[in-house]
Amino acid sequence: CKSELKFFEAGIVSVPTIASTTLPFQNAIRRGEDGLLAGSNAEWGACLETLASDPELRTSLGAGAARSALAGFGPDAQKREFLTLCQQLLPGFSPGLAGA
Repeated sequence: CKSELKFFEAGIVSVPTIASTTLPFQNAIRRGEDGLLAGSNAEWGACLETLASDPELRTSLGAGAARSALAGFGPDAQKREFLTLCQQLLPGFSPGLAGA
């Protein structure tokens, strides 16, 4: 029952992830672009073998994971989330007032 944060923690340092096909990972990972998903023992074995034998794929998935981590949890994403929350909770708040 790991959250998608495990994917982003690895991704921020360009490490590719193989994750179980739980809903959080399915929502976070774009299979073959920024990570791999495995739903069975056979899929886990195939994913591990593929990553172990394909350095270009490891590099590509790691770079994709880094982009996804920054897009989903980086400073710009956090700023957007914060400003949205401020708009919802503070009457009259405008992102322009915050220098956005």
